[in-house]
Amino acid sequence: MANILNDSEILKILQNSEGSKAFSVVNWTLTEKGGALLGFLGGYFSLKIEAVIDGQPATKIYFVKTLPASAQQSEFMDGMNLFQKEADIYSKILASMPNHKTSKWTPKPYYCRKDILVLEDLTLENFQLMPPRQQFTKSHVQLVLKCLATLHANSFYLEKSVLKKPLNEVHEDIFFEVSITETNEWFTCGVRAIKTIAMSRTRFSKDPQHVKWLEDNFDNVISKIYAMKDNCPERFTKIFCHRDIWRNNLMFKFGKNEKNEDDFRNPLECALIDYQIATYQPPGVDVAMTLLMLQQRKEREMDFDENLKYYFEQLTDSLKVLGLDVADILSFSELLETFEHFKVIAATLKCIFLQMTHLPEGEIEKFHSNDDDYRQFILIDRGDTLVKYIDTDDFFKSWMVEAVEELIELLMSDKNDLNNV
Repeated sequence: MANILNDSEILKILQNSEGSKAFSVVNWTLTEKGGALLGFLGGYFSLKIEAVIDGQPATKIYFVKTLPASAQQSEFMDGMNLFQKEADIYSKILASMPNHKTSKWTPKPYYCRKDILVLEDLTLENFQLMPPRQQFTKSHVQLVLKCLATLHANSFYLEKSVLKKPLNEVHEDIFFEVSITETNEWFTCGVRAIKTIAMSRTRFSKDPQHVKWLEDNFDNVISKIYAMKDNCPERFTKIFCHRDIWRNNLMFKFGKNEKNEDDFRNPLECALIDYQIATYQPPGVDVAMTLLMLQQRKEREMDFDENLKYYFEQLTDSLKVLGLDVADILSFSELLETFEHFKVIAATLKCIFLQMTHLPEGEIEKFHSNDDDYRQFILIDRGDTLVKYIDTDDFFKSWMVEAVEELIELLMSDKNDLNNV
């Protein structure tokens, strides 16, 4: 894989990371990262550069993300322009944000191409992904909310103090919707799977009246999601949102327990990664995605007031550091209103994300290893397969059935904002 970069690009990477220091490259190697699948839409590598920097020998390590090796998976990404979008976000937006030396809330970009990203390797700072199926505590959730508050505050700073106009006007080519579209086969396949699960494995499947409602109304009601996503009320403040909050897009630094092992229940810091489906929407969208994706319903409802207030406090503090006043930007009441307004979108995305993120260990890797199986599961039909997992895996069943039942409750409710679309 060494041929995906060349010597002149290696020099650019060093120049971007080392600034004005004098340097020369001795050798460089690119090796594939092993272990569990890091994400669904990319290849992952470690770049090691041996160099002389200011007269001293040095070894620099970087994280590299590329298009998937599979031609079919690469074509899927290229068709939606996902990689170019993320490269532009890193190079044109995140790179322009003020650096906060006290917190690594997202990796620094050092080189971006339409098919490759070279980023700061946060594992060198002891950041890592959560282990599969390790439960998120309130501490995890609040660190994610703190990261999002930092992202949102920096975005507001770019708009109000640097660009003097909305980010989506300056970067109109970046903030295009890639997830919630009628042409996205991954999303529409997921919607069909939701209906299959609702009608066969939820409490609604045991009630003939509810089954009839699903048969007669589900397709029409869920289709209003597309219009709702595009027609955000003018009264809502909008900003750059990550909107892809799941465990493999979050890196944590952990403390040690008595055995000097990582204590996964007590994180110290969090960083956001992967901006392929970032969008321009109210910050309450990111808050909703975080609370729904990382917590099951009982814990989320128990912690809800505290977590929402925590996010708002962190946003207030982050804006203050940047010379901005939250009172001029967003009220707590608007944050709560946007959460409730977009909750049905977050609940829909949760149901579809869980179909990928909470599968039994090793199953998603199996799909990635066979292009035909990958296409069938990702783009054509995954309902029956998911029902099989519900019947055989208690962890998946617990998350998936609860999420679908909550979404159906929202769709059936006379109070949800889809009725106004």
